[in-house]
Amino acid sequence: MTREEIIRHTVKYRKFILLITFATFIVVSSFSYYLNGRFYKSGIEFYIVGASFAESSNENNAILPTKQELEIIKSITNSSQLYLYVVNSFNLVKYYHTENFQNSSISEAEDKLRNVTSIKIDEFGKVSIYISDLDNYQAFNMANAMMKKINEQYNSHLKNFKKLQIEKCEKQIKFYENERMKMNSEISKYPLSVLNLEFSRDSLSNKSSIKQIKGFCEKNGLKLGDVLNVLNIFHRLGMVEDQIFKFSEQTQRFQNSLFFIKKNILITNKFISYKKSVNICHHFILGLRMALLTLGSLIILIPFWKIYKDDILLVIKKNK
Repeated sequence: MTREEIIRHTVKYRKFILLITFATFIVVSSFSYYLNGRFYKSGIEFYIVGASFAESSNENNAILPTKQELEIIKSITNSSQLYLYVVNSFNLVKYYHTENFQNSSISEAEDKLRNVTSIKIDEFGKVSIYISDLDNYQAFNMANAMMKKINEQYNSHLKNFKKLQIEKCEKQIKFYENERMKMNSEISKYPLSVLNLEFSRDSLSNKSSIKQIKGFCEKNGLKLGDVLNVLNIFHRLGMVEDQIFKFSEQTQRFQNSLFFIKKNILITNKFISYKKSVNICHHFILGLRMALLTLGSLIILIPFWKIYKDDILLVIKKNK
């Protein structure tokens, strides 16, 4: 097959070649758009409010998360647990057609979900979730499910933290109660005449009080060492009572705060007005490539068919 024959047949069937080439361009571009171009980007923006790890009496009044709490939220948004929850909730293994990958089907679906998901957290604690999908409602529903799961996991961390703090406080209370029992046992060894003395807790650090104690001991025939020991125990006992009160108050505050842990989400924006994410150039270039490939194939195949048509048909008849 010579160059002249190729050119002659190409010129003769130029309209047919151009028509098929143009049809290929339209079909491939349209099909590519249908498969990959109808992505809708939607999402939701929200704050997790009133759920603080801060150990203060006003912790339930905290509105926005601190920097440390933002790190916890970031770790949740990057966790596989979050993405696997959405994969299983929406059956994305089947939806993304990854069921044929057998053991890796779930991880494949998770990777696809991560590729179409964008989660941003600004310095003020606003969490923005954007998801792209062929189905305009599917994108938003997955983003909404992610928001609820993030809040659920965050509150779970918060509950575990508060329960741990309660356990620590109860251990401290138990320790100081044991110390109080030991001190009361020590005090019981001294006579009532010493125990009934009335001096302030800071008597040992007050020079004038020490002089009064010495005078009182000489007047009543008491041992100065016994009086000082009792005062020292009273002083330590007062400090222990303060610690018991402090940790009891903290325990009560943490227990009360557990009842205030709710799904407090402040939604600031919902991307209900879905946005198409269409890359026209991608589909245009793909269609153009296939059209050029079709053009080249037709330029070669048409002359080949015309020249060897009889031989090809003869071979086919013999095989039949």
